[in-house]
Amino acid sequence: MKHVPWFVVSPTQEYFYKQHSLFYKPLPEYLPECASELNIHQLDIIYPREGFKIYIPVNESGEKGKCILKATHKNTNAILYWQLDEQFVGTTQKFHQISVLPDVGKHTLSITDSEGETMQVKFEVIGK
Repeated sequence: MKHVPWFVVSPTQEYFYKQHSLFYKPLPEYLPECASELNIHQLDIIYPREGFKIYIPVNESGEKGKCILKATHKNTNAILYWQLDEQFVGTTQKFHQISVLPDVGKHTLSITDSEGETMQVKFEVIGK
């Protein structure tokens, strides 16, 4: 066994460190026997965050624009399943972004990975 100090961050922080630091190295994979005993989050929602109020503008053609929801997962091969207000929206793999057109009002976004980890945020779309 070799003890090595490691810079450990959340999935969202890791997402940004990977983009902006050449020296960042993600945490190595745990052995399956060890991972089951740890409570480590692999999934996180980048946008929207809990309690956000979002205004979706009208585009140049006069149609209401779409809202792009974004998540990250420490496993680059993970498949994410997206639900908005308990309605299935779609799946993503590798690039975890999905565009939706939610109505004005309060919404709940739930994302589940293929291992069963789930994250959920509540946000509100506001009108003029």
